[in-house]
Amino acid sequence: ATSPLRLVNFDGTSGEPVFNFTGPSETFIDDAGLNSRWQIQVGLRYMFN
Repeated sequence: ATSPLRLVNFDGTSGEPVFNFTGPSETFIDDAGLNSRWQIQVGLRYMFN
């Protein structure tokens, strides 16, 4: 498994670690498919006497 955090170096004065974060280039997926949309079902009933 790969980690999005990478240790770059340590700070010279405090000794704290310095990390580099490489996240995804996009934060959402633009999906135009029907499964990603809200859907509604409309029903009609005809009554014949």
